[in-house]
Amino acid sequence: MEKSKPSRGKDSFIPFIQFKDAQEKCSLKRHFRNAQREVIGYLDFLANKDPFGQRFVWAGIRDITMHCNRAKKKVKNPYSQKTIVKALQFLRDKGVITLSFSRNGQDGFQVLKHDDLAGMRFNHRYLCEWFGPSQKVPGSKLRVTNVVWSPNFRMGVIEE
Repeated sequence: MEKSKPSRGKDSFIPFIQFKDAQEKCSLKRHFRNAQREVIGYLDFLANKDPFGQRFVWAGIRDITMHCNRAKKKVKNPYSQKTIVKALQFLRDKGVITLSFSRNGQDGFQVLKHDDLAGMRFNHRYLCEWFGPSQKVPGSKLRVTNVVWSPNFRMGVIEE
């Protein structure tokens, strides 16, 4: 029997999540698989801890790599740094994380909320549908321009 190929890149994105009823909750993690799921789970966790409520995260690649493990029980098997960089690029392309900017002398980025990127709808079944971000970062006066990726998070220009 032939092994199935692991999901990579765009195959790790799930734009529609089906629910049994409207009471079920969706999260950012449910829209992704593999490394992207681990990375967004960790970033969402850190964003929820932001004392100013701006969902600002200043974790670096090394820290994210250390906290994102393959899904194996009782065994820590972290993803490679290269995989984490690709996952961050993918999340940036989907608009889940913003460009790098400085807040109080710390470089980091914002992680958008699930409700700013996706929403529930009913079409013969309950779905959470991914809509993506708007040009303006929700809850902020920042507007994203000149999108360029680099592993050290200096990704572009943020205008006020």
